[in-house]
Amino acid sequence: MLPGGMVEAAIPSHKRCAARFNRGVWVTRTLDFGAALIAGLLAEYIARTISPGLTRGWRTGWFMVGAVSALVARAVWELLHPPPVEITVWNKKMDYEFSSRSYAEAFAVANGLTPEDVERSP
Repeated sequence: MLPGGMVEAAIPSHKRCAARFNRGVWVTRTLDFGAALIAGLLAEYIARTISPGLTRGWRTGWFMVGAVSALVARAVWELLHPPPVEITVWNKKMDYEFSSRSYAEAFAVANGLTPEDVERSP
């Protein structure tokens, strides 16, 4: 979330659209953890190459350092470069969070809502 907060508009959704967005969330999560796995394996490989006598515990430690580093890097990236629109899919509606109030109001009007339906997220 942006430091200044986001503006939210809730729009009714079709089941097919909701399923597509949910698949996108799972694909992103899978890619994130895949990147963490690769970073962990790479860190373990580098540690093993530099010090071939490392015990299994130390190699596991280096794996964890690499994996956590990849996840932290992703989190920092999302904090510094937030998306202009975030979408949360519920059963019957989709919540759109915008970084710009004017864009959120225009989006709400285009989808049959009034500008008063736009609210500030906590």
